[in-house]
Amino acid sequence: MRTFVTILACSSLLWGGTLACAQQVAGLQSREYKLMLRPERFDIKDPAKTVGEFWENLKTVIAEDVDRRDDGGPRHQGSFTDSKQRRILFRDTPDCALNEHGYTLRERIKIKKGKPEREITLKFRTPDLIIAADARPDKAKAKFEEDIAPLVVPTTAASGAVTAAFARPPSMRSLFSVSIDNDIEPSDRLLTVGDASAIYPDLINRLRAAGASAIDASVALKEGATFQEVVFEGASVDLGHKVDAEFDLSLWYAADAFEKAAPLIAELSFKYSVGDGDAAVARRALTLFKALQIKLDKWTSADRETKTSAALPKSCH
Repeated sequence: MRTFVTILACSSLLWGGTLACAQQVAGLQSREYKLMLRPERFDIKDPAKTVGEFWENLKTVIAEDVDRRDDGGPRHQGSFTDSKQRRILFRDTPDCALNEHGYTLRERIKIKKGKPEREITLKFRTPDLIIAADARPDKAKAKFEEDIAPLVVPTTAASGAVTAAFARPPSMRSLFSVSIDNDIEPSDRLLTVGDASAIYPDLINRLRAAGASAIDASVALKEGATFQEVVFEGASVDLGHKVDAEFDLSLWYAADAFEKAAPLIAELSFKYSVGDGDAAVARRALTLFKALQIKLDKWTSADRETKTSAALPKSCH
């Protein structure tokens, strides 16, 4: 009853209260804006050079479209000077039960002091804020975020070919995500749903509740393609009220062709904490996101909405 009353109160507020309402109703922690890029634009031998060129273009958009600081200076900060590398792979059942019901199981592997460090992440995504809030099995550990992407409009040509483009005027769509990270040992197996549920004990019950009636511990987990990920960091934008949104530029390479071929996937993202922001911060973030869709058209791509779709097992494509 308390949540219902809170939702009614939120719905009666004007624009300035909407961001606070999302946090109040469901404990939303952060918002992350994601924009797919054209991977072929990035130099094979020296991707950092291309990333530097991209940052110059991005700075121009920030300076032209986001209001200035009180001292008259533009809001861009830093540069993409830092990078990290790790291997990425996703798992799902042969009939894609996880993806079909909003879940992904991702593994990240990085080498530290000559040894592999494995991190497993179970993520649930839904467009429904309340359902996402209910999916937090351990509120102390779970990250609760809003994932924001451009609104993509498909177009069918006379030949029957289907192409995609960002909506005009540009807009956004939201998915609310709950994710839990766990470190696992190099020897730990992830061959079945039972192996995953040993790490996430509520997984089978939640999949069944979502409609995966045939799921049980014996169901196999298949691996998708393994990617080598390079993430460039260090650049940010000042959104006001002491809130900085940090940019990540991610390049995904085929693991067996890393440093020999162009990346297969590229993505720009920027993220800020909801608890530190207000409606003015949200307006600046949205202004920037919409401007990027128009002014970086030589860099952006509407062909794919997320990186994840490329990394799932082939049967899930």
